[in-house]
Amino acid sequence: MKTIELEELVAGVILDFCENLAEVGCPKDAKESDMWYRNLTWDEQKKVADKLLSIIERDDKRFGENPKKTNKGKKGNK
Repeated sequence: MKTIELEELVAGVILDFCENLAEVGCPKDAKESDMWYRNLTWDEQKKVADKLLSIIERDDKRFGENPKKTNKGKKGNK
């Protein structure tokens, strides 16, 4: 099993959450996505987390392990 820093894990989860807000159910008209999530019931929050895990697993299969470590987003790269 690969070992990573806890901060790397948390940063990756936050980034995945932010990148996939629409797919995990955040409405387009939500002014603050964190408040949208906070106002969900505990069961709804768990469903969002389960959906996010599915997205992360799907993306790992599509793009390979650790796609956040690429040059994506740097000037000149897409």
